[in-house]
Amino acid sequence: MVRTATIAGLIGMLALSAAATDAQQDGVHTMDAQSPTPPGRAIQTETTVFAPVEKVWRAWTTREGVISFFADNACLEFERGGKFEIYFDMTAPEGSRGSEGCEVLAWQPHRMLAFTWNAPPKFPNVRKQRTQVILLFDALAPDRTRVRLTQHGWGTGDEWDQVFEYFSAAWPRVLQNLKSTLESQAAVAAAGSSSESAPKMTQWLCLLRPQRETFMQDATDAENAKIGEHYQRLVRLLEEGTLKIPTAATCAPRPG
Repeated sequence: MVRTATIAGLIGMLALSAAATDAQQDGVHTMDAQSPTPPGRAIQTETTVFAPVEKVWRAWTTREGVISFFADNACLEFERGGKFEIYFDMTAPEGSRGSEGCEVLAWQPHRMLAFTWNAPPKFPNVRKQRTQVILLFDALAPDRTRVRLTQHGWGTGDEWDQVFEYFSAAWPRVLQNLKSTLESQAAVAAAGSSSESAPKMTQWLCLLRPQRETFMQDATDAENAKIGEHYQRLVRLLEEGTLKIPTAATCAPRPG
């Protein structure tokens, strides 16, 4: 979901970031930065992830989390002047690998993250400058988190318009990757937990071989009696639920 933000809505987002800059209490951390006056347009997109807010926060603020859904590598420093560099192509020349030179502007654990952002190398003029991205994390439930992203600080001109169009398409894909990655991880974890809690059953494969090739034709009475005893025991175990025998419907047909 991408839309151009209203001026009032954008001012509200910037007010939140400005308030965080002035507040050092309540776990808010910021760095001093001079942001240009934002123009009257911004990119906004959001998604709801079925995962706890702590996991969603770690996906954006740790190297392991970023690699899981976003990029090949990352260098994140949550301190004054800290790096917010995410690398999409480690084989590219230095300076063209990703968001080199971008920095953390402000963060409030599990609630808000703001950082500067650059354009891809194919937009060389705009890449020299920076926009700002604000992420808001809303814990809607213990296992459900809404992520709201706003990118502002846009300039004017043809290349700026191209970059705006590029990120209007890119950020929704990023949030979709975040959603699918975390929800897949949760599904795998749930399946593993269910498997671990299920009762364990020892399984055996038994192959009966006759003592001689003509056994079915010349078995003695004693041998037939033993086969009968063995058969009755299998029936009893099957009725008790101790023995499981696949039916024809659950077995693969024989070749030919």
